[in-house]
Amino acid sequence: MSLYGFQVLDKVLEQGSYAKAAKLLHMTSSAISHIIVKLEDEVGFQLLNRDRNGVSLTGAGQVLMPYIKDLLHTNENLNQAISEMHGLEKGIVRIGSFNSAIVQWLPPIIRYFHAEYPGIEIQVTHGGYEDLIMWMNSNLIDIAFMSEISEPERNLKDAEVIPLYDDRFMCVTPMDFRPEHEDYVTVDDIRDMPLIMQDGSFNQEAKYFLDKYELSSKSSFAISGDDGIIAMVKAGFGIYIMTELVVSGIPGDYKAFPIVPEEYRHIVLCVNTQQVPTPAVALMRDQIVRYVGGLEDGVAATGGMAAGEPPADEPAEGGPAAGGSETEE
Repeated sequence: MSLYGFQVLDKVLEQGSYAKAAKLLHMTSSAISHIIVKLEDEVGFQLLNRDRNGVSLTGAGQVLMPYIKDLLHTNENLNQAISEMHGLEKGIVRIGSFNSAIVQWLPPIIRYFHAEYPGIEIQVTHGGYEDLIMWMNSNLIDIAFMSEISEPERNLKDAEVIPLYDDRFMCVTPMDFRPEHEDYVTVDDIRDMPLIMQDGSFNQEAKYFLDKYELSSKSSFAISGDDGIIAMVKAGFGIYIMTELVVSGIPGDYKAFPIVPEEYRHIVLCVNTQQVPTPAVALMRDQIVRYVGGLEDGVAATGGMAAGEPPADEPAEGGPAAGGSETEE
């Protein structure tokens, strides 16, 4: 059977139509159709349904697709190993991530990586923790930025889980908010304050923080967009619990205070090991670990301002900063 036929099938499913796959592969739609028909003749049954809404796998296609994915991934491993033996660095690395790592970390990581390995293609997909777990288990991504709260060691089929970064929780307030302590807020300071909760999987981490300190997680608002959350905070409807990596993303009219005692989102890097990681994936893993491990003074941000960093029992010098919001998952 033709490996190329399976590659075309995979591309058609990825793009959702013959026409889009044809454009990407620099072919005609009729050529794509001919390849798929020939492949179906070889396997002995129909693999794709095609209608006005696009394409989808038949029942038989759904059974075969995991094996086809494994075959294509093994072929990619083989090609990369051959390239390495010729002294070349080629391949594809598929990265899945939540939003703040994409905004704050991936641009410089990818820029440095491309400078050293220009022949390796990088694909980045944004998603929440549940999406990332599904994509890893389905072999759709090679590397994922995740949080320990999503329990990757339990929920992923087979992965290397590398502790990467401790992302401190912050309290986001209106500009006119004045805490009892000038440079930070305590759990007792915010115990009776109204909350604005984010809709989505990042809410898991805020809820964990609230439950740990027996704070109410009831909220009149469950908002997924940055603008809506910040608008509600600015209007005085409540405070927002988020992490420093997120706070540092986009400038805006609010204050972000460190919380005492300090709590953290523990970010991990997950590498798909259902098959042996390709040389390109291993190179990217090492690049990410080096970059994040080398960060100083908090987050790797080019915009936004981080707040002061008090010890657990006393405030640090310098006050909170006005900053912006970047909604997670």
